Amino acid sequence: TQSTWGTIFGFGSTEKMNRYVDMFIKPKRMRYSDEEIAGPPFARKIDLTLVNRRGHRLAASFYAPASEMGPVPCILFCHGKGGSRKTALPAINLMVPMGVAVFCFDFAGCGRSEGGYITLGWYEREDVEVALRWLQSSGRVSQVALWGRSMGAATSLLFASDFSAAISAIVVDSPFHSLRLLAKDFCTDRVRGLPGLVASVAIWYVRNRIRHRTGADINLLNPAERSATITIPGLFGVAREDSFTKPSYVSAVMAYYRGEKEFHDIFWPPLPPGAPQPTHPHDRERPQDWYQHVSTFLMRNISRGPPINSINLDLFPSTNWDRNGIPIPRAIPSVEKDRSPQREDLYASRAQSSPSLAMSYYGTPVRAFSSSIHSLK
Repeated sequence: TQSTWGTIFGFGSTEKMNRYVDMFIKPKRMRYSDEEIAGPPFARKIDLTLVNRRGHRLAASFYAPASEMGPVPCILFCHGKGGSRKTALPAINLMVPMGVAVFCFDFAGCGRSEGGYITLGWYEREDVEVALRWLQSSGRVSQVALWGRSMGAATSLLFASDFSAAISAIVVDSPFHSLRLLAKDFCTDRVRGLPGLVASVAIWYVRNRIRHRTGADINLLNPAERSATITIPGLFGVAREDSFTKPSYVSAVMAYYRGEKEFHDIFWPPLPPGAPQPTHPHDRERPQDWYQHVSTFLMRNISRGPPINSINLDLFPSTNWDRNGIPIPRAIPSVEKDRSPQREDLYASRAQSSPSLAMSYYGTPVRAFSSSIHSLK
């Protein structure tokens, strides 16, 4: 009831309860100007638009060394919740002088890309796939490594669990281990002493609202367990004072991870007296020693991977997972052709209410589908 939800979350209405759900799936968009993403003078920038499987147009940029004479290694950067390609600028300034290109984009529902919601990895891994396909078709890239932060880190793990044979290495900054457990911890941290049964009811509500609005199931978003299939080198990092994606979450992921792995503890030196208070450690700009560690790791491993042009990406089926975490082929029902932000709720509602549509939506093969890619140069 309304009073029950008010007791749990401190909200007084269903509308306010839904704002809590929006914290997961509808963050405030990061706005930026063209000048802010112009990049450094030593990088040659290409702006382009990708179209994902749901028909959303994704804003993207490719930064290559200005002296590029042929295919070069490339970092595919995946931003966090509420972020955008603007947050890739430290990676660009770090890697491009070393002869490594950086590809970054706004996930659907973020920045300048279309889409009404994010799904914390459920659909975002399909955005990564279309980006990888562009890199392969461009002829400008030799090998590809992933670098993700927060939501982008979890997405990178989910993507690499299916496509690790096409990726050289992965940098994972502050991933969550299980979206369901993350949501549960968020509830219990918000209300101290919350009974376990009440917390479970709260998660049930959140899960069903997210499924209704986006089609994503938080019970199936488990980057930790999916990491058991990844064999490429991985660098993990988390801020020791991060209370959102806690260090224990990263430890859980690393326990499953099968590839060579390294861990770097992200921390900052004490602030001088009177200095302004920084943002939360989860969102704070990373210290220089983290970037130095990342660059060393990537330069050591990125060229060890297979040439991207030697990989047939069509042999890696895009997947979803059943209730037991078993990969099942994804197929896209025809209703997704009209996927404007205004139709997000209607689409998810129809997918949940129609058995035939839901069957197609959750994985029964219907037809072959290939994402279209549009370059704006």
